Amino acid sequence: MKTQVAMHRFLCFLLPIILIHCSENPIQEDLDHSLLEIKTLSLNNITINNYWVSPNLGTNERLYLGTKNNINVPYSFIQIEDSVYLDYYNDSTINVDSLRFIMYSTDTLIETSMLNLYFSPDSKFNENTSIYSDFMSLSNDEFLELGYPEIQNQYDFSDNGDTINTYTEFTWNIDTLIDIFADTLDNDPFNSFMLIPPDNAMLMEFYSEEATSGTLNNKDPKVIVYFRRTYLQNDSTIVEPGQRKIYSVGDLSVFDPTEFIYNSDQVGLCNGTGMRSIINIPIFGDSIPQGSLIRTANLFLPYDTNRTAIHVAQNQRIVIDPLDSDTINIDSTLFNNSQFDTDPFSGVGYPYRAEDNDITSINNGIYRIDIKEFIQGKVLGNTINSSWKLVSIENNNPFEHIWLSNSQNDTIKIEIIYVKN
Repeated sequence: MKTQVAMHRFLCFLLPIILIHCSENPIQEDLDHSLLEIKTLSLNNITINNYWVSPNLGTNERLYLGTKNNINVPYSFIQIEDSVYLDYYNDSTINVDSLRFIMYSTDTLIETSMLNLYFSPDSKFNENTSIYSDFMSLSNDEFLELGYPEIQNQYDFSDNGDTINTYTEFTWNIDTLIDIFADTLDNDPFNSFMLIPPDNAMLMEFYSEEATSGTLNNKDPKVIVYFRRTYLQNDSTIVEPGQRKIYSVGDLSVFDPTEFIYNSDQVGLCNGTGMRSIINIPIFGDSIPQGSLIRTANLFLPYDTNRTAIHVAQNQRIVIDPLDSDTINIDSTLFNNSQFDTDPFSGVGYPYRAEDNDITSINNGIYRIDIKEFIQGKVLGNTINSSWKLVSIENNNPFEHIWLSNSQNDTIKIEIIYVKN
């Protein structure tokens, strides 16, 4: 008992001491005797060049049709897996009454009903690789024409009944496909719907398969199967109506940038034209002692405020990725007005790839991009190429350019603060 009382008194004495010394204030100590030094380094001799890749936006959250800023989208494709239809077509207790194909637009001002829908029982595209040149010989005769949609404005409501979203619903009657769907099951499990806009159409924007998957009000392109199920219950025949939604499994807007005038003197980024950039930074290995600790490293990238509105600069996100060491040698012949079918430059990826969350500020016409991981890796001796590619993130607006400034008054630079021993 005496031992317990003594221990209790000791803890009561010790606790205030712990609370006093374990405060949030850092320990103050004179570090003047330390051999560590804080240094700065600025890199200015940075060059930038454009190159062009044929646009592919298969994972964009929107589908497009029409024309804007000399960029044309003549087709959009939607892929539906018809194998799930087999459950209804081959079930003797089910009668399929009708099929509807439905898409949703983000724009409630679309009034045209002249959107023509076509169908093919074959996979006509690959959302990850197909580009405009793949469809140069495409003929409408390869498809079954399904005609024009019915159009209705629709509304999403919150739990208290307030309108939180307004959109446009496009519905096509595709009853002619009831038997065709079943006939394709043994061939290609995927089929393609194709949308073609009316002539000289302004830009139209729709929800894609990437936009709303898994949400309560799913607005993916879809086929709805309406059916009647018949069964016996207590010697009575029961007929119950039902429906099943078959969501798209892939889609692609085909971008045709051929009307866009390329100028190799104009440096910029845009998904709709496939415009990308390569920047080359000077070698700095001898400037920072190996083993130094990088405290901050930022790339300052000016953009042309006369040609790029501030809201565009703020909303258009950038990927910056050091080039893979196995990438082809960079030479001037790659930077001309020709367009590559696929990107000839591959990046090393994470952890050195910097994305939109690394762009810490956009002030006075300058992007400030955090590249600390890359610089630290270089200092640690990682063999990373000193050429980087700049790419517009896929969900950026593909009809807007980020025009980067190559004026003599606007210098691309890198500023580094590091600690050396």
